[in-house]
Amino acid sequence: MEWYLGPLKKYAVFSGRASRKEYWLFHLWNVPIVLVLLLISESLGWLYYLGVFLPSIALTVRRLHDTNRSAWWLLLVFVPLANIALLVFYCSKGTDGDNDYGADPLASTSTTPGPVVTGQKSASPAPPSGPPTGSKVRRPTGSSDSPNTSPSSQRERPVIKMRPVAEEYPPE
Repeated sequence: MEWYLGPLKKYAVFSGRASRKEYWLFHLWNVPIVLVLLLISESLGWLYYLGVFLPSIALTVRRLHDTNRSAWWLLLVFVPLANIALLVFYCSKGTDGDNDYGADPLASTSTTPGPVVTGQKSASPAPPSGPPTGSKVRRPTGSSDSPNTSPSSQRERPVIKMRPVAEEYPPE
């Protein structure tokens, strides 16, 4: 249901991008609702259709932005047989990463991934100050990484040393 209500909440947002899933699931919910309302009452169906017309146009514009196309491509609706090109645009995969219209809607923006540890598994537990012995640390690459930074210029995590508990409390 969120895939239907999400575009309705962004009813007049024409900037940004919309994924294929968001676009098609909205229409998957919208078409049966319109058909049921038209069966109940024709005027009720048309009233609902007019109510979701603006959110549908905004979602379509954001879908075109995901394929790195301008909203002006939407004018192909008025050209005979050009609707096929629009259908291809709606079905095609969006551009990977950021494009001219914003960030990738499928990219996770919550946190940047840490180092990925690869290699052999050691029999003894690894010290808390570094990766297991015999393994390689591979840093993730992404659009935020600049080629001029070296791994040695990155800050190391501080090592916290704790006192033994036995020194603080007398024996019982």
